[in-house]
Amino acid sequence: INAEYMGLLRTEMEYIDNWGKQQGYVCWLNVKTGLKHGYLVIVLAILSFVLLLNALMNGLVLFLVGVVAPAYQTFKAIESESKDDDTKMLYYWCVFGFMLILDRLFGFVLLEFPFPGVLKFAILLALILKDYALSQKIYSYTIQPLLNRYHIYVEKATEAVQKAASDGTAEARKMGKEYVAEKAAEAVAGSFKQQTPITSESVSYTHLRAHETLRYLVCRLLLEKKKT
Repeated sequence: INAEYMGLLRTEMEYIDNWGKQQGYVCWLNVKTGLKHGYLVIVLAILSFVLLLNALMNGLVLFLVGVVAPAYQTFKAIESESKDDDTKMLYYWCVFGFMLILDRLFGFVLLEFPFPGVLKFAILLALILKDYALSQKIYSYTIQPLLNRYHIYVEKATEAVQKAASDGTAEARKMGKEYVAEKAAEAVAGSFKQQTPITSESVSYTHLRAHETLRYLVCRLLLEKKKT
């Protein structure tokens, strides 16, 4: 069996080696490195697979493992009568949120690693394996002591952010009302100008009384004052 397996392996390697000799970039690497064409093809295939896996880990797979699956487990924990499941999922989401904060602040460090997507996937997978045991340990030995020590500063910062958001909302509402009032006044003024266009033609006193408007009333009063 081993002989048959080795013979099949040699046949496949010869096929891969012959295929690599027909590829220009493989021949160029062969000249530069001295490695066989078949080995270069296998290395390039593995590297392409890892790069594709890293891209998937940064996108859909990372979202499914880190968000979708725990969200469904959280739903099951809420629907169950046991409170242990709820606590377990709270451990995970607390650690997950803490990781998001660290990623925002120090995410550039992961760029130094060859495959950051694979590293993130491995961390999230470790958090959910063994019934989320690692999440509980990280919370108990890292997050809980840290928050117990600095929770006052965190609460003050949270209150400051909420106050700033509330003040900004109130200011935006005030500016919005002023803007709407200004535009409404402009619209009314424009409508009044269209209905009563200004003209330089002279009109008679009788005409003013027959077609009396707000502007004509002013003109009539001025004429009567002039007569007196």
